[in-house]
Amino acid sequence: MRWHNETDGAVTALHAALRTYPAGEHRSRALTLALLAQLLLDMGQFTDARTMWRRALTGYPHLRSARTTAALTTVGQRLSRVGNPGTARQRCFPAKRGKGRKH
Repeated sequence: MRWHNETDGAVTALHAALRTYPAGEHRSRALTLALLAQLLLDMGQFTDARTMWRRALTGYPHLRSARTTAALTTVGQRLSRVGNPGTARQRCFPAKRGKGRKH
């Protein structure tokens, strides 16, 4: 049960950290929310994990960070195994427009 207690403590600490970030601190907030979602998934709290993931996605359009993209993608893939988070993912990770792509 020690692992469970440590995980609960980490979840509490991450929630506390989220309250300290300034409004414009999108990258740190997104990474913290992604980590929180991972821990909640590990604990079997799928609804709460999905909520944290969606909160992280709201700040994603303001970011250009491979680390954040990887973290959010990992959470999205894990969530997709337990339910369909596709609509939020499609809305926040749209196909990037670039050369050679027709839209």
